Amino acid sequence: MKDNFKKYYIQTHFLICVAALAMGGGMMSFMKSYLNVQMIKKALPLRKILDLINEKDLGAYTVAQKQKIKNQDLLDALGTNEYIQWILEDTEAKKTGPLRYCSLFITYYTGNPDRIPHVPEECFFGGGNQRFEMKDITFTINQEAEHGTGIKMQENKIPARYIIFGKKEADLWQGSDKFPVFYTFKVNGTYKGNRTGARLALMSNIRGKYSYFSKIEWQFYNVVLGRKIYPEKEDAIVASKKFLSVILSILERDHWPDWQKAMQKG
Repeated sequence: MKDNFKKYYIQTHFLICVAALAMGGGMMSFMKSYLNVQMIKKALPLRKILDLINEKDLGAYTVAQKQKIKNQDLLDALGTNEYIQWILEDTEAKKTGPLRYCSLFITYYTGNPDRIPHVPEECFFGGGNQRFEMKDITFTINQEAEHGTGIKMQENKIPARYIIFGKKEADLWQGSDKFPVFYTFKVNGTYKGNRTGARLALMSNIRGKYSYFSKIEWQFYNVVLGRKIYPEKEDAIVASKKFLSVILSILERDHWPDWQKAMQKG
């Protein structure tokens, strides 16, 4: 009796699993055929790889250093080979001031980017810092844009996030205790200021054949007499407007995909 019951129990659960799989497969087919939902996204390559950013277009900024990730485990964790880590020098900023250098980190993901990795609020905290403040901010910048056959400057609003970090064990001889870090995302043709917004933008693209996102992260600093110094938040915000108007114009014009053309192909 018990054996018969056991066989019936196993068969019932097996049939339920088969039915669930069949229903799931039918639902997938229905969504794809009738709702035009694209479950698998195609890769949308950059127009030009990030390493080929034209340094002559950086204006007052010069490239002081280009860094590459040599540890394969770290590169695997990053999840992309499309990235740059540059140190830029603002030749218009005070030589001994905290805005002289800008650490820039840009990454690019395409195809089925189902996660948004490595945001500063996690990475810097894990690197031995504590977070003092975190807020979303919108930068109003003058940015290059295509108009007909020419390029003109237009006002654009860029949502972003800034976080104020500080060393868990402050050492005055190592440098300033607190420092601001900024980042923003470009996701499928739109800017998003945090990971939640970027994820929602990816999820909402249910009918598009393509998908991508790029993260732009930056921070200002200087090294004076062997000590690392950082700007106050307000000064860093002003400097960010100037910086974004330059770097985003370059990325929009020469590197990121033309999302409107991609949508038309889809």
